[in-house]
Amino acid sequence: MGLTEFVVFASAAMAINALATSIMLSALPDIAAAYALKNGNAQQLVLTIFFAGFSLGQFVVGPISDRFGRRRVLIAGLTLYSLASLVCVVAPSFTILLVARLTQGLASASPRIVMTSAVRDCYVGRRMASLMSLVTMVLFIAPIAAPGIGQLILAGSNWQALFAVLLAHGTITLVWALRRFPETQEPAQRRPLELASLFDAFRRFLTTRQSALVTLAGGACQGCPLAFLVSSPLVIGSYYGLGQYFTLAFSAIAVTMGLAAFSNSQLVARFGMRRIARWSLLICTLTALGASFAALTGGLSFALFMATFFVLNSLLLMNSANFTALALEPHGAIAGTASSLYGGCTTLISAVISSAIALMYSASPVPLVVGSLACCAAGLALISLARTGRRDANR
Repeated sequence: MGLTEFVVFASAAMAINALATSIMLSALPDIAAAYALKNGNAQQLVLTIFFAGFSLGQFVVGPISDRFGRRRVLIAGLTLYSLASLVCVVAPSFTILLVARLTQGLASASPRIVMTSAVRDCYVGRRMASLMSLVTMVLFIAPIAAPGIGQLILAGSNWQALFAVLLAHGTITLVWALRRFPETQEPAQRRPLELASLFDAFRRFLTTRQSALVTLAGGACQGCPLAFLVSSPLVIGSYYGLGQYFTLAFSAIAVTMGLAAFSNSQLVARFGMRRIARWSLLICTLTALGASFAALTGGLSFALFMATFFVLNSLLLMNSANFTALALEPHGAIAGTASSLYGGCTTLISAVISSAIALMYSASPVPLVVGSLACCAAGLALISLARTGRRDANR
C-alpha cells in the first residue's frame, strides 16, 4: 500500500466500531417494537452489549497480533464481524440479536487494535501522531455523523437495512484487506503467547510513567465526547427542544471535528505532541469552566452550549492521536499488546465516566457541562505530569 491508500484503508477499518454503535441510535425504538420488548429500556442493550464485547476484545487482540502477525488477525476479525452482521440482519429473536451484537463487538476490536499497531510498526513519534490524526478523523467523526445517516436510511427502509449497511462495510473492508493489506510486523519481533511474556509486556507498559499517565489522560478526555454522545438525545432533544432532530447537531459538530484532526496532522510535526496536548487541554478547561458558570447560573443558551462542545470535541479529537502516539512511543517491540492495553483501558475509563455523567441528568445541561470540565481538567493535570523520564527514554 502507498501512504494515501494506507490512511484511507486504516480509517475505513477503524470506523467499523464507531459506525456499528452510532448508526443504531435512531433504530432502537423500531427494534424494541419489532421484538415486542416489554421493558423499553432493554433496547439500550443493542448498544451496551456491543460496547462490552469491544472493550473485552481489545485486551485479547493485541497479544494475539504480537504472536501471529497483524494481517492474519485483521482478516480473522473482519470475517467474524461480517458473519455476525449477517446474523443481525436475519435474527429471529432479540436474544440471538444480542449474541450477534456481542460477537460484532468482540470482532470489531481487531481492526481498531491491528491498525493502531500497524501504524506503530511503521512510524514513531511526531510522524506517528500525524498519521494517527488522519486515520482517526473518521474514527471520531463516525459517532457524530452516523445517527443522521441512520435516520435517513430508516426514512426509506427498516432497521434491518442498517445491519445490511454494517455487513457491506465489513465485507468490503475484508476484501480490501485480503487483496492489499501487507504484514507490517517483522517476524523477529513476534512474541510467544505465554503468560510470563504477556505479564511482562503488561508490566512494561503499566510501569512506564509516560504510558500510564497518558492512558489515564486519554480515558478522561475520551469520556467528554462519549458523554456528549450519550447525553445529547436528552440534553439537545428534550431540554433544548430539538426532538428527533437532535441528530442534526451531531452532524454540525462532525465538520469541526474532522478539520481539527486534519489540522493536528499538519501542526504536530512543527510544534510536537506534548505542546499541542497541553495548550489544547488548557483551552478546553477554560472553555468548559466558562460554560459551567453559565449553566449553573441558568444562562447557558443553546448557541453557547453548541459553541462549547464545538471547541471541546474538536480539540479533544485532535489530542486523541497525540495521546495514542505518546502512550505507544516507548513500546515498539510490544506494539500490539501496548495498543490493546491503551485501547482497552481508555475505553473502560471513558465508558465509566460517560455513564456516570449520563445517569446524573436531571432536565438540565449542568451534569454534562460540569462533567466535561472535570474531564478536561483531569486530562490537563495528567498530561502535564507525563514527562518522559530517563528510564523511559532508554526503553
